[in-house]
Parts: sequence; C-alpha cells; structure tokens
Amino acid sequence: MFKNLTSREKKKIVWSYVFLTPQLFLYISLTIVPILVAVQILLTDRLNYTDPDVAFVGVNNFVEMFSNDSVRETYVDAVVRTLRFASVNYLMVYLFGLGLALLMYEIGFRGGFFTIIYLPYMLSGLALGFISVMLFSESSGTLNLLLLKLGILKDPINIKAPGGTLVILPILAGWRWAGFYLAIFLSGLLSIPIETIEAAIVDGANYRQRLIRVYFPQMIPSFIICSMARPPEPTA
Repeated sequence: MFKNLTSREKKKIVWSYVFLTPQLFLYISLTIVPILVAVQILLTDRLNYTDPDVAFVGVNNFVEMFSNDSVRETYVDAVVRTLRFASVNYLMVYLFGLGLALLMYEIGFRGGFFTIIYLPYMLSGLALGFISVMLFSESSGTLNLLLLKLGILKDPINIKAPGGTLVILPILAGWRWAGFYLAIFLSGLLSIPIETIEAAIVDGANYRQRLIRVYFPQMIPSFIICSMARPPEPTA
C-alpha cells in the first residue's frame, strides 16, 4: 500500500485514516451491527426481546408472509401505505424546494424571504409533531377551524387517521425541509450559464419550454442529490 510513496504522502494517508476512524466506528456500531442483529431475528420465531424461548425457523417467516392470508393482507397494506407516504413526501421535495427555488431565481434574492423559508429547518421533529397537533387537532386545530369556517371542509381532518397522516405529515415535512432543498435547487439554477437562457428567450421559447429544455437538463445533479439525500437533523 505504501510502496513508492514519499514520507509526506504516507503521513497524509495515515492521518486520513485517523480522522476517518471515529466516523467509521459510529457507522459500524450504529448502522451495520443493528442490521446484522435484525437479520438474525428475522430468521427466528422471536416475538420480542424478552422472549425466553427462541427457535431458528429459517425463511419460514417470509414464506408465511405470502402464504398466510391474514399476514399477507397486513403486510401488503403496510407496504402500500409506506409507498403512498414516500410518494407524497417525494412530491413535496419538488413542490416546496424546486418551486421556491424557481421563485427566488426569477424574482431575485430577498434576504428576509430566504430566512423565513430556511427557519423551519431548525425545528426539531418533536416541535413538528406539536405543530401538527396544534394545526390539525379535530376540536381545536387552527387550520381545521379555519377551513371549516370557510366552508372548504365539511368534517375536520383527523391527523391520527391513516388518511390524515398520509397527506399532512409529508406536507409538514416538506415545509420543514424546504430550505434545505431550496439551497440545492438554487445552486443548480445558479450554475446554468445565463447565455443559454438568453438564447432560448431570443429563439422565442416560453417559460415552460425553457424549464424543460434549458433549466432541468442542466439541473440533473441537483435532482439526483435531492432524490437521494435526506436532510441532516440540525444540531444546537
């Protein structure tokens, strides 16, 4: 490994491993090890961590998941709800992040506007839960009462119901993380050479055509990052 390397290059490699070791240790201990433990549990009949009688059953759990009607219905229903939630949440990334980035890019930068959008990102998940209850409580939720007063809703939204959770939580999560995705999409927009946009305008392209033909093809790296990256939790 260290053949044909100068002493400086060797020190650089050693120090790289020194700085990498703490993060690698945390990743292995908090991610890889729990996964291995979970895989082991999947191959047994253990119901909980206090179960004293545990037997190895191999892949029988997976077989029963597709052969037992009651288990299959529960599993399929859970998968469908998860896919719906993920789809709505993914849509919110573009609705909030990309929409606000395009708005700021076209109208120019506004320091206070950017601060207002980015501020919710500093909220904790617990605070987001309290806000959800305050806004959509069936009896006293602010938005529920407002929408009922305006006649938009006949019955209040129940955030504890599966339908309410499916829609409301991704919207609130999209609102909370709008500033994170806004920054990524805005950096992609700012990397577009202005000459290409001006050329499209001279050629008579309308705004929708400029989005599809000029903006989006040059923002592919931003799309990939926003599709794969999860915003890190803010730290105090």
